[in-house]
Amino acid sequence: MRPANFRPAFNRFQIMFIETGYTVFRNAVPELLCRFIAEEYNLMLANGYLAFNDKQVEKAYYAYGLPVTESLLGMLLPTVAKETGAELLPTYSYSRVYLKGAWLKRHTDRPACEVSATLAIAQKTEKPWPICLQGKDGATVEVNLAPGDMLIYSGMDMPHWRDPFDGEWQLQAFLHYVRKNGLYTDRLYDTRTGLGAPKVIKGAQQEERA
Repeated sequence: MRPANFRPAFNRFQIMFIETGYTVFRNAVPELLCRFIAEEYNLMLANGYLAFNDKQVEKAYYAYGLPVTESLLGMLLPTVAKETGAELLPTYSYSRVYLKGAWLKRHTDRPACEVSATLAIAQKTEKPWPICLQGKDGATVEVNLAPGDMLIYSGMDMPHWRDPFDGEWQLQAFLHYVRKNGLYTDRLYDTRTGLGAPKVIKGAQQEERA
């Protein structure tokens, strides 16, 4: 039998996630890979591959499930699982190129985003642009991310938003997961056939939460 005061060993990131609903992992992606991804987006923007103005953000280009972010979704799954202390399944990825004046509406996420990570890829701005979260105590938490840094958070439970952007542009990737033994395992791959597959929309139009 385990002693009454037994506690499993968690690292400091796992403890932070369990206690607060979020944790920050610095340098999750190396600089060279961030630069490579940014160049991929430059090519996509130049050739019209990204849409403009989704339901949550005006003044931003966006895309669902691009191969580059789906690769990040799978590649970073072990890291996100380790830093949260949870077994996870991937659902989908999303990305935005925010432009000056863009702002993210305060929201919580849909069930496919039980555990989420927002990864800063590249930016052109003179000052940080924080992501705001409402903590469990109701207070606002502001998190600044440099390229390569990743915020991991409970998107369904924690309202989050961003105030108007004052820089020129910022590229952000969103990686979403569900708990392997949780309530939302049916959201594996966001009900697609696998990572990188297109989203099949049935009935009402899919509402993205990122």
